[in-house]
Amino acid sequence: QQAGVTVGGVILNGSAESGAIAAQFDPLPVNSVPPQTVNDWQPLVDALPNFDQASQAPRPIAINVAERKVSLFLPGFDRKQIKLTQYGPEITIEAGDQRRNILLPPELSGKPVAGAKFQDSFLIISF
Repeated sequence: QQAGVTVGGVILNGSAESGAIAAQFDPLPVNSVPPQTVNDWQPLVDALPNFDQASQAPRPIAINVAERKVSLFLPGFDRKQIKLTQYGPEITIEAGDQRRNILLPPELSGKPVAGAKFQDSFLIISF
């Protein structure tokens, strides 16, 4: 999500820990692929998610000028892994070893960050 790519779900291959992994990617759906031991591909095809659901995935970034908020979807991270810095017309979000610079629209550019909270895999920044 930091790269601006919409991720609609997770395909899990070769793990019996689907419950623990699903919790890490919540709210994204996790689909487990069954082991393939014979040349019967139908169980694999049946286990794949409906790829049309990706269009319902949370947007990586949403800027609401009227509410003076910027929301970023950061699944798989917790609050302690996220760092926010502001310099001039942009904010920089660091999540783990990933970094993203966001150029703010003119209405928010230069406004100081009033607060930030991490809730349900979203970083919500208020100006």
